[in-house]
Amino acid sequence: LDKQGRFVVPEYLRSYAKLGKKVVIVGIHTRLEIWDEDTWNKYREQTETDAVDIAEELGALGI
Repeated sequence: LDKQGRFVVPEYLRSYAKLGKKVVIVGIHTRLEIWDEDTWNKYREQTETDAVDIAEELGALGI
C-alpha cells in the first residue's frame, strides 16, 4: 500500500496482465484476481454463455 492506502501494482505486472486504466478485482476462494475491465467482461460473457449451454445439454439428458 502507498501512503494514501492504495494498492500499487508494479509496471511489469500491469504489462504482463495487460491491465488498462480500468480494472476489476475479483475474489476467488482465498485469493484476489485483478483483471482488465474489458478482458473481464469478455470472459464473464463467455462463461455465462457456456453455463447456459451446459444447462440446456443437461436438461436434454434429464439431469
